[in-house]
Parts: sequence; structure tokens; C-alpha cells
Amino acid sequence: NWVLDPAKMNRAIYISRPDPNDEDLLETAKALRDAYLFGNDPLRQYYLSDNVLKLLSLAYHQHYEAQQAAKINKNFHGLRDFYYLITGLCKRLKQAVKDEVSGCLSDEQLAEIFHTAFQRNFGGRPGIRNSISSFFFARCGLFSGPVKTACQKGSYRATTKALVEQNIKDPDARH
Repeated sequence: NWVLDPAKMNRAIYISRPDPNDEDLLETAKALRDAYLFGNDPLRQYYLSDNVLKLLSLAYHQHYEAQQAAKINKNFHGLRDFYYLITGLCKRLKQAVKDEVSGCLSDEQLAEIFHTAFQRNFGGRPGIRNSISSFFFARCGLFSGPVKTACQKGSYRATTKALVEQNIKDPDARH
């Protein structure tokens, strides 16, 4: 055991970083996507294109700003939720395309995957779970026609029990 020098006992490192803007979020989303989807993967080119990631980044940034302005639970949803949204979408879309015989997903399948991802990552507060998907879908404009209407009405809403079971079964989930 060493005797601690009193002059050195109170030293610490303080790291202060500004909140990321939408461009920072977009670059991070691209890096996360590229870590899961390589080269000319159709998922990378269509389902999670740069444009889709930009829409998701902008929507998250708007949600984050609104959360900060509310001053109630202002740090409830943080960057970790956004990171897991992107990685979760990559994993679920990759598995869905692998399981699909045609190798192509319908708009309904895509909407369900996105809806579940939004709810798993941003639906933790009472009262927000039912509206968070609508918030993201409205700001992203990912779908049109009947699928858009179903998304806005929450037709793809998963039960709390189903979301918890998915989280428990997912070895990469943050339990």
C-alpha cells in the first residue's frame, strides 16, 4: 500500500463534448450501418440508404431537441438509444431478408420492423410508447399510401410483453 499524496488526490479528468448535430448523427449512423452491412449489400443501398439514415438522424435530432426543451426527463433518451436503433434495424433487416424467400421485403414488413425498432429503443416512458413511432414516421416519411396510414395509426404496435421478450432473447440487447 502506498501513501497517497494529498496534492494528487483531487485530480480528475473532465471531458465535455457538445451535443451532436444532425450531421454528426448522420455520420455516426453511416458508420454503424457500414459495420454491419458491407459493400453492395442491397440493405445498404435500399432499406438503409444514406437518405433513410439522414431522415432517421433528423427525426432523432428533433426528438432530442424537443426532449431538452421540455426539461422533464430531458436526458431520458440519449445517444445510446439512437445507436441501438440503427444497429437494431441493421440486424433485423438483415435477418428478415435472409428469411424471406424472394429476398425482398414488402412495405408492410418494413413498417413492422421500423415500428418495433422505434418502440424498443424509445418507448420506455409511460405515455410515449404509443406516440413515438408516429413521431418518427411523420418526420421520416419512409412510407406512403396505406402503409403510411397504418404506421400513423399505430397498427404495427407491439405489446409491452412482446417487446420485453424480444429484448430478453436478443443476445446483443442492453438488458
